[in-house]
Amino acid sequence: MTMRILHIYKTFFPEEYGGCELAVKNISQVTAQLGCKNTLLTTSKTKNIKYDNHAYMDVIRIPHTFAYASCPVSFSLFKHFREQARQADIIHYHFPWPFADLLHFMTQVDKPTILSYQCDIIKQVQLKRIYNPLMHWFLKKMNVIVANTQNYLDTSTDLMPYLDKSRVIHLGINGNDYPEPEEALLEKWQAQVGNNFLLFIGMLRHYKGLDVLLDAIKNSNIPVVIAGDGPLRDDLLAHAAQNQLQNVQFVGRISDTDKCALLRLSQAVVLPSNSRAEAYGLSLIEGLMYAKPLISTELGTGTSVVNRDGETGMVIPANNAGALRQAIQTLFDDPARAIAMGKQGRKDYEQLYTADVMGKHYFDLYEELIRT
Repeated sequence: MTMRILHIYKTFFPEEYGGCELAVKNISQVTAQLGCKNTLLTTSKTKNIKYDNHAYMDVIRIPHTFAYASCPVSFSLFKHFREQARQADIIHYHFPWPFADLLHFMTQVDKPTILSYQCDIIKQVQLKRIYNPLMHWFLKKMNVIVANTQNYLDTSTDLMPYLDKSRVIHLGINGNDYPEPEEALLEKWQAQVGNNFLLFIGMLRHYKGLDVLLDAIKNSNIPVVIAGDGPLRDDLLAHAAQNQLQNVQFVGRISDTDKCALLRLSQAVVLPSNSRAEAYGLSLIEGLMYAKPLISTELGTGTSVVNRDGETGMVIPANNAGALRQAIQTLFDDPARAIAMGKQGRKDYEQLYTADVMGKHYFDLYEELIRT
């Protein structure tokens, strides 16, 4: 029997590229191969409704009416949600998107529901107080809530009332999405950044802890490459210039092939985040896949689950430039240990963090919901 799954999330891949968008794509790709019919109902900046048909998922993009505090709102989505929900066997929400809570509240659709809980809402403190009653009504209504790691589930105060219906499914990535860079591209990047550097990949946001990373490499010869763009780019460039950091290169937003080249050439991958807004860290999974040792921070989230301290890399306290400097120096001073950690990380990736493993767990959960 074909299971019809309706996914609900505010943005979609590849119009937006983030952990949740990638998770929706990977879950749909794997479950489609196992027999699911996936549809994503989402918003877009387009002026008209758009229908995109992929082999693994149909995407219905509804124009949003407005957006506030990173939350797109689409009044016309109510009608389309009712229509699509009637045809679905399971509704799979991807959190956070407060408007989805309102969709469920206003339509009262009676179908089995799964909520993939990506992270707590951290930044919008005042708005969160207003949103809390709706959020907890929504969480209470879900049949199953899925967290990305046991660590996050155990430390999220918002999830504590719902532990009895919560599960853990690790996010995973698909190695086929990472193109093999040609030798000419590797040579180009090697000429620019070398092949013995510490690599950060991600958005340049407040919770990434990149100012701490810059402080950690001050007065050192440790080369660092920062790949990505975001609202803190100018501040970080000014920070580096003020401290006369000659050992850091900001390469901006790069293509997937360029990212693969940098991962190949790097010595280690770093994620110095300082807030629970960093729920998982897909760049850490990428590091595992490329057999690179990791440096991450202890946040009570997935960052210290994906990176096992002393096994696949080093986990340090957040906002501690001294500890970060020591961890970096340890890996660079002991290449044999770094290589061993990278090899263990690759084993972890193959066993726990592939898209196939993640998708199969979700498919089994879909089947369980249908049976009950």
